[in-house]
Amino acid sequence: MARSTSSIDTLYELEKEIFKLQLKAKDIELHLDDSFDHLQDNFYKMGWNSIFRGRRRRKQKREEEEASYGTGFIQGLLGTESIQILLQQLVPLVANKISAGLERLMERWFGKK
Repeated sequence: MARSTSSIDTLYELEKEIFKLQLKAKDIELHLDDSFDHLQDNFYKMGWNSIFRGRRRRKQKREEEEASYGTGFIQGLLGTESIQILLQQLVPLVANKISAGLERLMERWFGKK
């Protein structure tokens, strides 16, 4: 405990310093009680998190690495010139097939044009 910088010369100053220290001790006691109540209320959750936090972090890190690998692979694959040429030819064909299928579906639902 830190003592005030001035020396205590009288009985009044001594009683004043004792009173200050008692107030400080009471504040510390209340804070300790609040902390202990918080520990009692959240002990199970804090224990669970402290035990399984490492496993959860490792799993999350592994998932992020796998996602970045997959994204990098796909970007590399789509970045090649031959795949881009193939996609430029394939996309219009697929779009035509989808639009023809949607037109047949609309005719079936709403009747002939």
